[in-house]
Amino acid sequence: MSAFLLIVIGLAVTALQVGGHRFFLTAKDRVTVGYELQYAIEHIYEHVVTGVGNVSDPAIDIVSSIEFRVEYIDKFDVAGSPKFCHYKIDNNAASPTYQEFLFDRDNDGTFDESLGTTVDFVPDECEFAMVDNLFRIKLTADFPLPRQDEAKQRLTLYSASYPRCASFN
Repeated sequence: MSAFLLIVIGLAVTALQVGGHRFFLTAKDRVTVGYELQYAIEHIYEHVVTGVGNVSDPAIDIVSSIEFRVEYIDKFDVAGSPKFCHYKIDNNAASPTYQEFLFDRDNDGTFDESLGTTVDFVPDECEFAMVDNLFRIKLTADFPLPRQDEAKQRLTLYSASYPRCASFN
């Protein structure tokens, strides 16, 4: 009888330990997605707040709901002419099923950086939009490697900012 009790207690403790470890890994994946989305939004914000434009000619050119360009002042060359950068959610050349968030620093057609390198962006649930002078961002991403019997960890972050304007007239 005591051996049976030890086996039952051992199984209960093992089940708790396995469940706790699975909970930890799921939470870690969700935090990773959150950090990657936060980095992407901060990256966008850095260029949007230094945008060059006004209400009738905004600094942000929305190409599509998942692509936009920004005319901005380079913080390292403030006296120089404004520069353009380009953001786009698109397929990764190495893995067509993986959607990445690309950044082209000088709008030359060559994307210099991938924002959110460990997550898979969901284009149908991402959106960039201008409403009057308010730039709205909605980014959704998955942690790309779900564990057995688990759904992907998906997270959506929203943000909005006002691009710098020369005037509001």
